[in-house]
Amino acid sequence: MLAFADLPEGQQRVFLETLNSYLFASPQRRRTYVRAWTRRMQAQGGQAAKQKRVGKG
Repeated sequence: MLAFADLPEGQQRVFLETLNSYLFASPQRRRTYVRAWTRRMQAQGGQAAKQKRVGKG
């Protein structure tokens, strides 16, 4: 929550819109979102984030 609170208002809006789209998406679309986010994190050097998600901490 602190990371969200630190975001500028525009980025908070984008985050909330993306979250809303995910929550109302079909299971297939959710998997598509997760794959895209995972690829983006890997491209940005976020391998640790994927390991956390897969290993649940």
